[in-house]
Amino acid sequence: MKQIILQTLVIVLYMNIRVWAQDQIIDHSTSVIQTAPFITSDKEWVVHYESFISPVDNGIRTYSFHETQDTVEGTPLYELVYNTPINANLINTKYYYREKDGQVFMHYQNGYEVLMYDFTAQVRDTIVRYPDRPLFNLIVTQIDTVVYSDLKPRKRISLLCELEDNSIYYWIEGMGGDRRFLDESICSIIDSPALFLRCFFENGVKVYQDSLVQNCFILKVEDIENNDEIIIYPNPAFHTINIESYAEIKQILIYNQIGQLIAKKENTSKNIDISALPSGIYTVEVTQKGSEFRRAIKRIIKI
Repeated sequence: MKQIILQTLVIVLYMNIRVWAQDQIIDHSTSVIQTAPFITSDKEWVVHYESFISPVDNGIRTYSFHETQDTVEGTPLYELVYNTPINANLINTKYYYREKDGQVFMHYQNGYEVLMYDFTAQVRDTIVRYPDRPLFNLIVTQIDTVVYSDLKPRKRISLLCELEDNSIYYWIEGMGGDRRFLDESICSIIDSPALFLRCFFENGVKVYQDSLVQNCFILKVEDIENNDEIIIYPNPAFHTINIESYAEIKQILIYNQIGQLIAKKENTSKNIDISALPSGIYTVEVTQKGSEFRRAIKRIIKI
């Protein structure tokens, strides 16, 4: 008799546990996966802009988002703007973006939208950006966590192009692509321009820096000297550049178009031999000596 009662209690307990467990099941098909926001006004992305169509525009740019007065489906619309080490004034890209439930869209004025990031994606998902262009499809191969200098764990999504199998791309939660920033043509080498991420800042603090670059080119407006305090000539130049400065020069740094430091001169004269440099566009950073820290950023063309 006691055995029968015990068995009955076990069965009742088991059924109650099953009912409780069913109450705890979450339908992930309808739930929203929470992710850190990508589009905010306190972030800056330093990228190397590269265009095969207009190479004269190639170089370092600093991108940020500015919130507009418009909304789409209840979400704010942001304008993408940028400046350069040569021009501190913000330039409107004429591109607009919005974010909803972990997905980031490029929004066109005619209402058409392209999915740029999906931070809710799961392993084996196919990311379709253009239904009629499978060349742009991405396959999620792995999801893990990465930590940068701010020590925040960030979801990292590994992707392959559906029609390729040799290149791995990464989307980082809250930061975007680690190699291509806001680039819908990630799987197509024939499309341009490409925006290669070099540095990422949040609340003015550097979170990420590409190992390829030595300078993130985040400058205050007062650092961009467009006056006559420092003059570099001739420009374009073939053999030598001359630097005129009202104060003694402490240091001169020369960077190529992707931000790599290629020349450094300490306590230098005001004549710099550039004859060994390949033809192209270079950024020259000049720091003056004295009690006040002053520097100038200039672009030169080597012919």
